[in-house]
Amino acid sequence: MTKNKHRKVAWLTVASEQYCEIFCDYGFDIICIDLEHSQISLSEATKLIRIINLRKKKSFIRLTNKKMSDLNRYLDVGIDGIIVPNVSSIDDFDQIKKNVYYPPNGLRGVGLSRANKFGDNFNIYFNKVSKKVELISIIESKEAIQNLDSILKYKYLDGIMIGPYDLSSSLGIPGRFDSPKFKKNIEIIEKKTKKTKKFLGIHVVEPDKKLIQEYLNKNYTFLIYSLDTILIKRALDNLLS
Repeated sequence: MTKNKHRKVAWLTVASEQYCEIFCDYGFDIICIDLEHSQISLSEATKLIRIINLRKKKSFIRLTNKKMSDLNRYLDVGIDGIIVPNVSSIDDFDQIKKNVYYPPNGLRGVGLSRANKFGDNFNIYFNKVSKKVELISIIESKEAIQNLDSILKYKYLDGIMIGPYDLSSSLGIPGRFDSPKFKKNIEIIEKKTKKTKKFLGIHVVEPDKKLIQEYLNKNYTFLIYSLDTILIKRALDNLLS
């Protein structure tokens, strides 16, 4: 994926097949299932991933944590990308890399599963498709910014995205996105990423078209358009205000 291609990302925190289908009917390129801040199980995620893939969208997951031991089970379902939370240094990628890639690049176990059409597409999946699973790091701490140069040099990383709430919390200014301190750190991330071949993204929690356009103007190409629960709440706010 080129860093200049803008992709719209929907964010699911509720294990609703109906919500998933609605997102797929709109112009989203990627539907991401959030495993970190939800109660979505593997069984529920499998159903959502099947819907997403059948609708010709890309299916991503945000991991529950950066040491997630059962990642192979989600890869076997056929996901297209992985978003790793709370990456603070390049060392955080060691276990993720082992779980994502088959030997010799990793230690992922081989299984006949949905991802390789239960063996029918084994060679294609093993040698090509599995190597194209995208790896994205969330930058959401001051430690991550301190180590950003080395993170951005990581060979297997496709891009990074900013987690604004956790980043502001790490900086001691939770939710204060207008703070000069927060803006300064965002500028550092933008400048460092611009010098690389990695793409830059951010979670735009409030569904604000003006804010989304501002990020597009600054060459953010991986934009998460709010999340299911906030979109419902804002719709009710407008209806009942």
